Amino acid sequence: MKKQKTAIIWDLDGTLWDSCDTVAAAWNDWCRANGVDQVFTPDDCRRCCGKTLPQIAEAIFPGKDRAWAEAVVNSCCDAECIPLAAHGGLLYPGEEELLPRLHERYFMAVVSNCGLGYIEAFFSGNQTGGYFDDYENAVRTGKTKGENIRLVMERNGIERAIYVGDTMGDCEAARAAGIPFLHAAYGFGSVPDAPAVHASCRNRENAPLTGSIFTFSEQACFPPIFLDIFTDSGYTVRDIVGVYARTHQYVAVLPLRGYYEQKTTGLRQ
Repeated sequence: MKKQKTAIIWDLDGTLWDSCDTVAAAWNDWCRANGVDQVFTPDDCRRCCGKTLPQIAEAIFPGKDRAWAEAVVNSCCDAECIPLAAHGGLLYPGEEELLPRLHERYFMAVVSNCGLGYIEAFFSGNQTGGYFDDYENAVRTGKTKGENIRLVMERNGIERAIYVGDTMGDCEAARAAGIPFLHAAYGFGSVPDAPAVHASCRNRENAPLTGSIFTFSEQACFPPIFLDIFTDSGYTVRDIVGVYARTHQYVAVLPLRGYYEQKTTGLRQ
């Protein structure tokens, strides 16, 4: 039975999918159709991930009228949701197998700084909606990501959670919400010294690791909060390690320093 008071809360871009090829194409189509002299590449879009819409407008239209720039970005964000809802974005290797396994045991939610319709497009286009119990975005609430994480926890009665994201902003949001952070190191950003999930891991012969040769010790691989959450309802650490290994290749690695420890009133670095 799922432990409803324990949650995994996820960032979206660079953590659960890479939608930037489709986003760049949609933004370029909208700009051409509306006389905006701007061309976007997928990498341009990746550099915008994690930012709020006003921050994106400032980054890609420096020196332009703020109201105009934000209106363009809002329109582009509306446009991107149409192809994404129909066709989805790029999921990370093994994600389709991992999400239902985690959802069997844990409350799952998405909190992102994206606009309206974007998380819904992820649910629809990639058929992932059944694996998540709640979601929130910055445009709908007008709150920071940290505040939205806490909002999702409070309205669902969540007592214990981790936040999984790929940028320093995600790490800061988790800290603001008072919960531990797990870095999606396969994503778009760098978070030095944070506990991390890597997209791939290889042995000394440079062959992909599989469950049969997964020999990490329990205490060496997982920060205390990760150990606690994933062992409190019947999953052992090796169960989770096996899931990560078999689904090619999410491997949790604990750095030598800078990890978080769960406390009753928050966390300590």
